[in-house]
Amino acid sequence: MAVWHCDANAGGHFGSNPNEISHMHSYLGLIVVILTTQQPLNAFFRPHPSPGQAKSTGRWIFEIVHKGAGYIAVVLGVFNCVSGVRLLGELSYDSTVSSVALVILLLGVVPVLGFWLLTCLKQNNPLARMCVGLVGGSMVRDQETGNQDGGVVIGAKKEMK
Repeated sequence: MAVWHCDANAGGHFGSNPNEISHMHSYLGLIVVILTTQQPLNAFFRPHPSPGQAKSTGRWIFEIVHKGAGYIAVVLGVFNCVSGVRLLGELSYDSTVSSVALVILLLGVVPVLGFWLLTCLKQNNPLARMCVGLVGGSMVRDQETGNQDGGVVIGAKKEMK
């Protein structure tokens, strides 16, 4: 669907007047969709860490690709949402439409940025523990290796020695 949208927008279909911003918005949206939909595929092929051993090269590469793609998708997604709201104004939509889009943008972006800033200031904070607890995980450090594996253990309980 994203590819179809990019093609339709680039060709000026649907009575639209293609411009540089609408092209950028469409292609950024396509990149965000690709990056986010490939994340479960990455997780399916991830190499599992061996207990009591250091991370393998494959696991190290997986973590860089998985986390990097996730961070890039979030940043590009926020940027694309902002460009979409700006595009509404340039395409002469009613101010009510732009206002509603801006409110939805803020409702989606402010919590993400707030959580990110909070975790930068204090990684093991009460909000992070609550969010991890909601998905059935815990924030524990592996006593054998000292690794926290991204800070979260989901779906398994580790015994503390």
